[in-house]
Amino acid sequence: MGCENKLMNLKREPLLWRWGLWLVLAVVILATGLYLGRDVGTEGLVRENICRDLLAGHTSGRQGVISSVWWGPFPTLVILPAGFLLPAALSLPACLLVSALFGAATLVLLEQALRMWGAGRWRWLLMLGVALNPTFLEHCWTGSSAPMITCLLVLSLYSVTAWVQKRRLLDLIWFAFGSALLLGTGYEMSGWILAAVCVVAIEEWRRQVTGAEIRAVLLVALLPLAYTTALWLLMCWLIMGDPLYAVKSLLVAGPGPGGALVLPDALWWCYAGLAVLVGWMLVLALRKHDRSGVCLALLGLALPGAAGLMAWREQLWDTAPLLLSLLPAAVLALGHWLATLETNAEGAAARCGRRTGGVWVLACLPLLADFVPLALSEGPLRTSPSSLIEQQTPWLPDLGRHIRLQTPFAKVFVCGFESFALLQNQASPIFEHALDFNFDKARHDYYGQVLYLLVHRPEQRNAMDSIHWKSRNIYVQGGKDALYDSDWGDWRLFELIQATRSR
Repeated sequence: MGCENKLMNLKREPLLWRWGLWLVLAVVILATGLYLGRDVGTEGLVRENICRDLLAGHTSGRQGVISSVWWGPFPTLVILPAGFLLPAALSLPACLLVSALFGAATLVLLEQALRMWGAGRWRWLLMLGVALNPTFLEHCWTGSSAPMITCLLVLSLYSVTAWVQKRRLLDLIWFAFGSALLLGTGYEMSGWILAAVCVVAIEEWRRQVTGAEIRAVLLVALLPLAYTTALWLLMCWLIMGDPLYAVKSLLVAGPGPGGALVLPDALWWCYAGLAVLVGWMLVLALRKHDRSGVCLALLGLALPGAAGLMAWREQLWDTAPLLLSLLPAAVLALGHWLATLETNAEGAAARCGRRTGGVWVLACLPLLADFVPLALSEGPLRTSPSSLIEQQTPWLPDLGRHIRLQTPFAKVFVCGFESFALLQNQASPIFEHALDFNFDKARHDYYGQVLYLLVHRPEQRNAMDSIHWKSRNIYVQGGKDALYDSDWGDWRLFELIQATRSR
C-alpha cells in the first residue's frame, strides 16, 4: 500500500505543478497588463458587451453570439460565465481575465508538449521566447480572442503530432476537440482546420490500413466538427430565421473588404523568418523520415498559407490569429526536432546534436527579439485600424444632443458589431443596437418616431456587417429610404424617410 501511495503522489505532483504554473502565469500576465494600463481592444469591448446584453436577456445579445462567421460564438460564450461570476466591485473586464488565462494555458501547453517529446531544458528557453513576445502579450492585455485561438492551435498541433507518432486514441480525441473549438472561434481558422483534416486523412491512407479503420479515424476526427457546424446552423435558424445567416457575408456579393492590412516591413520579415524556420524543420524531418515531424511542420506552414490566401482575397485584416500562431508553431517544430536529437543520437553524435540544437535556439532568439523594437515604437497592433477602436468618443453626447434638437421622439439604430464597442452598454432611450436591421419592421415597431440609422464606414471587418450586404453602397449612396444627415467620425448618420399616414 505504501508503494502505491508513493506512485499516486508522484503522478499528482506534475499535475499540481502544472496547474500552479498556469495560475501563476495568468496572474502575472493580468497584473502586468493592468499595471501598464493597456486599453481593452475593439474585440474585447464587443464581446464583453454582447455578454452583458445576453445576461440582460436582450435580443441583440443573442444575435451577437451567432449572427456572423467573423465573430465566432466560442470566445463570447467563454467570457459569459466569467462576466457573470466576477464581482462588479472589481471593475475588471471579463475579457481581460479570459485572455490572460488562455495566454498562460498556451505557455503551459507548450512546456508540456516539449517535455513529453523529450526536449529537455531547452523547452524553458523556447517557452520564454513565446512568453516575452510583445505581440502575444499585447493580445493578452487587450482582451482579444487570439490567446484562446493560439492555445487551441497548440493543443491541436500537439495532439495530431502525438497521434501520428504513437497512435493513441486520446490524442485523436483531443485533436478533434481542439479543431472543433477552433472552428467555433471564427472563419479565419477554417483554412487551417481543413489542412489539418487533410493531413490526418492522408496519413491514414499512407499507412495502408483497412477501410474500416480509416472510416473510424475520420469519424472520430470529423464528428465534433460536424456537431459544431450543425449547432451553429441550428442557432442561426432559431434566432435569425435563416440557417445560413452567419455565412451570408461570404455568399452574397457585397461591397468588398474595403482595405488591406498595413504592417511595418520588419514585422513581415519576422513572419517570413518564422515560416523559413518551419520549412527547414520540414526538410530535416523529410531527411530523417520522421512522419510526425513532417505532419507538424506541414501544419505549421499551413498557417502562413491560409494567411496568404486570405490576403489574396483581401480579408487578412489583422495578423491574429493566423500569423500570431506561427510563433508557437515554429517553437513546437523546433522543439520536436531537438527532442529527436536527444533521443536518437548516442555518444559523440549526441554531443554534436546538443551543440547543433543550441545553435538553432540561439539563432531563433534574435528573430523573436525583432518584435521588441516594433512593440516599443509603433506597436504592431496599433497599426491595424480594426484592432483598437477609439476608447473615447467625444462626439457621442454631441450626437445625442443633435438628435434631440431635431425631435424629442427619435430612435437611432447603430448598425454592426462595433456598435457594442461604441455604446459600451450605456443605457440610452435614443440608441439601439441593430445587427439585423429591417426598414419595414423598424417603421412598424417605432411608429410615430423619427428614425435614424448610424452606419460605420465599410472597411475591413466592418464591411462584413449585415447592413452592407443587405443594402449595398448604403454608406456612400444612402438608399431610397435613407437620407444623409451628417458624419460622426467613421460613422455616418441617415434619417429614414417615412410617409405620414393614419394608423
